Order: sequence, then structure tokens, then C-alpha cells
Amino acid sequence: MKTTLEAMIVPVSGAPYPKTLEADENGSFLRALQNCVGGHIEPMGYLFDDAPTVLSRFRAS
Repeated sequence: MKTTLEAMIVPVSGAPYPKTLEADENGSFLRALQNCVGGHIEPMGYLFDDAPTVLSRFRAS
């Protein structure tokens, strides 16, 4: 089972940056992804060839 995930974080008002996320004890990356954006996320289609994409509708203040 994969325990890390290489992600590209793209802030609204900043430059994209790579980040390595750690899976939880169940192998899920959901909590790590939500921590990156400070809120809920939802899946989107494939924007970068075969790499899945997520969208945050939460704006951190």
C-alpha cells in the first residue's frame, strides 16, 4: 500500500509548490489533502493527463 503521495499545491494568490503527503493509518490521503487546503475538497476530472485533480471550495482567511 502506498504511504506517500506527491502533490502539487496551487494556491489562488501564490506560486504552485510540490508537497509530499502522508497516508493515515487506513491508507487514506483525504485528511492530508484537506489539511493542505484548510477545508473540504471534492474530486475533479483529469486536468493533467493521467493525474487526478481536486478542487477546494473553501477559502482560508
